[in-house]
Amino acid sequence: MGADAGPAWARAMAGQEPDPDDLPPPSPRFLAHLARSAAAPRTTREEHVAANLETWRVLNGEALPFDEEATRRFVEESYDVAADPAAALNHDAAGRLMPEDRRAPLSSIKAPTLVVHGSEDPLLPLPHGEALATAIPHARLEVVPGMGHSFLSPGLPRHIAELLLTQPSRPPESPQTAGRT
Repeated sequence: MGADAGPAWARAMAGQEPDPDDLPPPSPRFLAHLARSAAAPRTTREEHVAANLETWRVLNGEALPFDEEATRRFVEESYDVAADPAAALNHDAAGRLMPEDRRAPLSSIKAPTLVVHGSEDPLLPLPHGEALATAIPHARLEVVPGMGHSFLSPGLPRHIAELLLTQPSRPPESPQTAGRT
């Protein structure tokens, strides 16, 4: 992980075939949404809310129902408490930066790790979650059937909480640490 997804996204948005070494790009539906969204500037609260609501709808995927009412409340409250709603773009930009301190090898993680990934994630398809779980020693991958890139389907937050409650609080013992406390 930590690879630059930019070239894969650029190829996908240009309609080019993916590089066989790349993890899969976002779904065509998500990429089309990005293109439409980029072409529609937002100036009012209502335009921001509508655009963000649609982004969450697309990120939810098409397999499970989308909780529009709860998502609208989330989007409206987020907009209303933001000192500068346009600064939300900084979140995306910061997430794409990979400075040296974010490049520690995932193989160095010692904590028990649960990777929860949706089977229908339109942003980071399942091979991304599989690659992440493979890169972290002793990680457990839980694939949630039908889940997209959000918890915005009725019942999903509870299901995810139940998964978290089953995650061990300690890494598995190695032969060198067995029996120690």
